[in-house]
Amino acid sequence: MERLFGAIPEVLKGLGADPGASDALVFAAWRQCAGPLIVDRTEPLEYFESRLVIAVSDATWRAHLEDLSPQIVARLNAALGRGSVKFIEFRIHPEAFRRTRAKRARGLKREPSEISDSLKEAAAQISDEKLRTSFLGAAAAYLTKK
Repeated sequence: MERLFGAIPEVLKGLGADPGASDALVFAAWRQCAGPLIVDRTEPLEYFESRLVIAVSDATWRAHLEDLSPQIVARLNAALGRGSVKFIEFRIHPEAFRRTRAKRARGLKREPSEISDSLKEAAAQISDEKLRTSFLGAAAAYLTKK
């Protein structure tokens, strides 16, 4: 699975994907690498300059995840390619976290027609169906925030 994630940036470059595609890719990798317990208690907010910003609900989760961040960065870079993520910033942002959880609970999703063709083409290159779905979900979540 890690090799598959590592190939995706090259696929996106070849397709001339949206600028948000790298965010969607890193968010999908976060969901894949962090594990279900952490994913259920966090929400990716933004990715810029090799920095991934993650919302957490409180200071306890922030402290716990800051201790784990070197291992998570290593997993992300193994999946995405060396140096893709150099730092993870955990922000206490209960409102963003609650908003996202409420959307998940209601099952709100963007229609595939609202996702750009370049993202759909990039997703079509992913043979693993679970990973493809995760990628499209991350892209939709990113576009919803925009």
